[in-house]
Amino acid sequence: MVMMIKSRKISTAVGLCIIALLLVLSAVFLYLSSLTATNLILNALLLIVSMALVFFSTHPLAHYIVAGIYGVRVEHFFIAPSDFRKLNQRGAKFFGSKVPTLGTKLDRGTLSGISSEKRARIYGAGAIASSILILVPLVYSAIVGRGSPIAILLGILFFAGNLAFELEFSTKVGDLSKMKREYIRSRSC
Repeated sequence: MVMMIKSRKISTAVGLCIIALLLVLSAVFLYLSSLTATNLILNALLLIVSMALVFFSTHPLAHYIVAGIYGVRVEHFFIAPSDFRKLNQRGAKFFGSKVPTLGTKLDRGTLSGISSEKRARIYGAGAIASSILILVPLVYSAIVGRGSPIAILLGILFFAGNLAFELEFSTKVGDLSKMKREYIRSRSC
């Protein structure tokens, strides 16, 4: 049975609580990973789950923070299928339609009142911050958390795969494409 994801609007307060919960869960999974260094599969699985939770939580959080810095109001958060569902590539389209994402709905009025360059920074913040911050559990596991060599290798592959996915697909339909559009707009003025 294939799960269909329906878009659901959630308040900003609830969205921030979900983000906080995901970050706490990431830390719990990372801690549990450090306790399972002798169980290679569990050690690797817990590290990957921790990294994925960091990615999914810091992405909308980065949009929220950078929007706030520039005075753009966040109307609400939402849970919906990824923008990757709009792609023609079969794997990305399938992934985008089946994997939920936590999104940030920005207020159009305050967003239109800032420069294109600032809008570009808001759009790009999610993809850039989340792609970098997934390194935190990996580095912790490698240095402090007693990550097994297999867990570290799989974590590196997860990071590289995520980075490749963002560069390949987000530049076409996601946040990086919106960022690029706004930077082009700022240079043409």
